[in-house]
Amino acid sequence: MKKTDISNINYQEVNPVDFLEEQDVLRAGQASVEKYNAKINIHNYDFSKKKIVNRNIIIRLFKEDFASPIEFDGIESNGVSLIRNSPKIKIDPGFSPNKQTANYQEIENPVPYLTRGVIVAFDEKITEDHAWLSPGVIVDLMLFAVQDYMYYPDKTKVDFPVTHEDLLQGKAVYPNYEGYIKVPYSMIESYE
Repeated sequence: MKKTDISNINYQEVNPVDFLEEQDVLRAGQASVEKYNAKINIHNYDFSKKKIVNRNIIIRLFKEDFASPIEFDGIESNGVSLIRNSPKIKIDPGFSPNKQTANYQEIENPVPYLTRGVIVAFDEKITEDHAWLSPGVIVDLMLFAVQDYMYYPDKTKVDFPVTHEDLLQGKAVYPNYEGYIKVPYSMIESYE
C-alpha cells in the first residue's frame, strides 16, 4: 500500500466541505475497486467453450487501489481520512505557443490495473511443460502497457480506438473493458 507524507499540510487552508466531498469520492472509488477485486474470479463468460491457441494465456487483472488510509508517524487513520493512491496521469494537450514550457493536463488513468491477475484460460499445450498452470492461479506479470494486450471475450463489445481528444475531454474511453488481457506465457514472472 502506498503511503504519503502529510507532515507539510497546512490544515488552516483546508476547506472542511471540500475535504469531506473529496473523502466521499475517495471512499466510493476505493469501494468500487474492492468490489471488482473481490469478484475477479467470477466471469460473465464461459471460457471452457473457447480453445486458446499460440501459447497464449487469458488473465483478468486486479485493479489498482484508488485510495488508502493516511499514515502519519507510523499511525494509520483507519479509513477516517484517505489519500489518493491511483494518481492522475499527465498528457500533452497539443502544441503550446511557447515551446519551452509544456502545458500538461491531468486526467484519470483510463486503465488503472496492476500487472497482477488471475489466470482465466490458456492454450492447453503449455501445460505439457508447465503443469502448475490452471484457472484461478494468481500471477505477477512483467511491466507492460495494458492497452496493447486488452482482450474482449465478447467481440461485439470491443471499444473503439481512443483518440487524444477523447482523453482530453475526460470521456470514458474503455467503457466495455472488463480487465482481461491476452499475453504470451513468457510475460509471467511468478505465480502463487
